Formats: sequence, C-alpha cells, structure tokens
Amino acid sequence: MTEERLNLLYQRLSVDFSTIKNKPTMFRNDFAGMYVEDEDLHIILVNNADIEHYKQILNDDNVIYHYTDISYTDLIGIRNMFRDYYERFNIVSAAVMNHNSSIELTVTDEKSIPAIKYFLKSRNFTDLFIEKHFIFIKGEPIIFESSNTEYIIDTNETACDTQDLKSGKYSANPGRKIIGKNTYKNSNQKYETSYATVGFPAKSSTSLGIVTAWHFAVHTSKYYWNYNQTTKKLYANIASSADTTHSSSYDSTFVSFNSDDQTDSIISRYIMNTQKVVEKPATDSFINTMTGRTVHCYGQIHSDVTGTVVSPSQDLRITYHSYSGVETTYLIKDTIKIKNASTLDHGDSGGIVTYEYNSKVYLIGTIAGKNNSYQYINKYPNIRDSLQITFAD
Repeated sequence: MTEERLNLLYQRLSVDFSTIKNKPTMFRNDFAGMYVEDEDLHIILVNNADIEHYKQILNDDNVIYHYTDISYTDLIGIRNMFRDYYERFNIVSAAVMNHNSSIELTVTDEKSIPAIKYFLKSRNFTDLFIEKHFIFIKGEPIIFESSNTEYIIDTNETACDTQDLKSGKYSANPGRKIIGKNTYKNSNQKYETSYATVGFPAKSSTSLGIVTAWHFAVHTSKYYWNYNQTTKKLYANIASSADTTHSSSYDSTFVSFNSDDQTDSIISRYIMNTQKVVEKPATDSFINTMTGRTVHCYGQIHSDVTGTVVSPSQDLRITYHSYSGVETTYLIKDTIKIKNASTLDHGDSGGIVTYEYNSKVYLIGTIAGKNNSYQYINKYPNIRDSLQITFAD
C-alpha cells in the first residue's frame, strides 16, 4: 500500500471521527487503535458491531481489522492512572502500544512487578486482563543530559553587540541554534552558556517567538541567536527569562522576542539549511495514530534524522543532569516514542519534528531526548495547550 493510499484512508477515517461530539480523544468508542506494518493499515476495534461502517467509510478491501476488548481511550486512561505511582513502583515509563492493545511498563526493579499486579487487582482488573494487556520490562532510568558548554560570558556582558547587527534581521528558523546564558557561574566567576534548537515559530495572544526545550531553557537567563568568533561576544539578544513560558510536563518553553530586541528577529517556516517549508501542524488525531509512520527530526547538529513511531503515547520519568550539575527527576507526559533516530544528541533538543508527504511538511512536535534504545518527541497539541500558544505561519 502506498503512502498516498495510507494518507487517503486516514483522511477518510479522520472525517468520520470529526463528526463525533464531546470526545476529548476524538475517537469512536469502539476504536482501539491503528498502526502501519509492512505498508498495510491495521485497525483495531473493540467489536465487529460497526465493522460495516468502517468498511464503508474506508472503501478499501486491503485494510486489516483486529479485535480486542478495550478501547484506545480506555488504554490511555489506564496509562494515566499510573502517573501518581511512578516513584512508588519504580516505573521508568508507561507506553500505549497500538499493535497489541497493551500498556508497556518499564521498571528499574523486577520486584515491583508483583506489586503493580496487586495494585491493578485492587482496581478490579482481572488476572486475564493484566496478562493480556500489560507488558513488563526491566530497564534502566532514562537520563537526559544538558547540552555541552560552548561559550563563556563575562559578568559585564552587554545585551547586544550592535556593531554586528548591520547584516539585517535574524530569522527564527526551525532547526536553528539558540544559545542560552545560564544562571550560574563557573569557578572563574564567569557565566557559562548552553545551546539547543529552535522548534517552531509560535505566537501567544500578545507576542511572537519560538518554542524550544524546557530542559534547556529552565536554567537560562538570556537567549541569543549568534556568537561572534572574533570578539568572543554573544550578540542578537532575543529574550530574557522574563520573556518565557514553561511547561516541564511537556518539556517545552515559549521564548517570545523581547521588546528591546535590537536584532529585529522575525519568524520563519523554512527549516534551517533546507528548502523545506512547514505547512501546518498535523491534526491531533493523526499524531495519536502514527504507529509505524516515519517522522523527520531537525536538530541544529543532526538534521533530517528519520525515525519510526513505536508508541504514539508514552510517559517518561526523567532524571535530568542540569548545566550546573544538579540532578532532578520529573515526569514528561504523553510523548511519542520512536526508534532508528539514535544519532540525535545533546544540542538537538527542542528541534522540530515533522511528518512529510507529497512535498508537504507537517509539524508533529519537538525533540525531547533519548536513551540507549529509543528517542522521544513532545507532541505539538500538548505544547500548544500547555503554553497557550499556536503555530505562527
């Protein structure tokens, strides 16, 4: 089945879903998930009561149907139930796996598994249900490292090196490097800096700016576009910490261009060092049904790295090593888990992730981080809602 055919089938299904009222997840009650495997579209339903409805909507005899006893919406609800119990049960992550209608729980201690099963039984889940819909994996903690220190700024550093601004405006391209002045000093009493990647141009009710990674921005007091190798100064001051809105739950930060921005920064939909233009965000329902699809990741170091979606919805308990050496643990909610994009690394955090088809580029989200096996993507709908921003076109 061609990519064109797959997208056509999804569009037909999406139109059908759009007619449903008051459904936060935008799926029918009998819908249990979908995924692409060997170029075939697989749809999972709770029962076959409305199978003729799906066949009529999709009008394709090659779609493969499966049946299970729990809807996608209910799977998400069960996964969310564990958010208050990660520390208690040594849970590293909880992922919804579409291809077998299960929840994959990764724990650091196998002794936690009997306790989790007992917990589920206390919530009236049967042994049969647990056996059928839960996968338990022993795994290591997921650690995100900060980007490497790149530049040093004296305490008397000024906002801008205006002599270097004659070249004109600075464009906030997705995939561009963004440099942050950290809030701490090194042993020489100088401020160190770090860097990440621009995700996408955004707008709030009052200003324009860009979205990048929270784990980069949380320790940043000023933001810059460029560094002058000759003068050893940062210039193109675009914002300060006062010009930001954060969401640790979705690892994202909105950096709005500050009022004294002498660089006259402008937004852009062109991905850095490519000819690609971001068309618009993909729909919420499409992002949540992307298992088996290919996404493109654009970091400022590693650009156009492709990966395959393994899970459309995974929570992560992250241990984060900050620039100053402080270790903190927090929960990133509802990420996309992908594989085969292992070249992504420190500094690529915050970069744009897209789905690309027929010369059109659709925003999916931003790069969060990785462990030894998988990479993780923050979803645009979560970023949009938590930061109260929208994609700026």
